Amino acid sequence: MALLSIIKDILDFSKLEADKFELDVKAFSPREVLTKTTKLFRPRANEKGLEFRSEIQDAIPDMVSGHSGRFQQILVNLV
Repeated sequence: MALLSIIKDILDFSKLEADKFELDVKAFSPREVLTKTTKLFRPRANEKGLEFRSEIQDAIPDMVSGHSGRFQQILVNLV
């Protein structure tokens, strides 16, 4: 998955440089994206004897409008 993510980032950067980058804006659940991202990293953390978990405040809306893939990419980069 990491290699695929890097390839997508390079392609997106190329599109950005050529002014052809467009976000696919749709409604999505930030909670679902956060849960999915947490599940992605948890096994690796557990292998190292670490606990990896996330929490989201109640003030965060159930649905937002944006690009869920970009949101997940930001979360992955932060981790």
